[in-house]
Amino acid sequence: MSALAGMRPEQVAKFVKAVCGGDAHAARAASLSNAVTGALASASLGVSAIGVGLAQARGTNAKHGVKQADRLPGNGRLDVWEWFGLWVPHVIGARGEVVVSLDWTSFAADGHEVVALSMSTGHGRSAARGLSGDERVGGEAEGGGLGTPTCPTHHIWRATAA
Repeated sequence: MSALAGMRPEQVAKFVKAVCGGDAHAARAASLSNAVTGALASASLGVSAIGVGLAQARGTNAKHGVKQADRLPGNGRLDVWEWFGLWVPHVIGARGEVVVSLDWTSFAADGHEVVALSMSTGHGRSAARGLSGDERVGGEAEGGGLGTPTCPTHHIWRATAA
């Protein structure tokens, strides 16, 4: 179990504020803090499980937690890449350089592609730092060539920009 799994909602909110350094809208930071709290409490990334975990962590009704978690993915003002740009410098910290590995897997049976970007650590393991999945259309990632937003390599360009 992760050390983060035992964090109280107030601790998660403090951590999210430390990562974003006040650069994020307060309501969106609070929504993200709630989602992280729910994910840690439930040990799951399913929307319903996150909502139930949030409710358990806050001692509130599960119905309200699920409703709150369900609204987050549809929030058009929540820019994942904005948060990614805040997260990467936090993870890298004072390191002058990092070594990353890339795992790009095609699942031909269901037409999906997944790319995972991991940072190599001092103890020889890789810590996942980014994951993306795209559905292929006609054998290629929808949207076309390398570097387009729907192509997994696009995420590598975003990571290097951050």
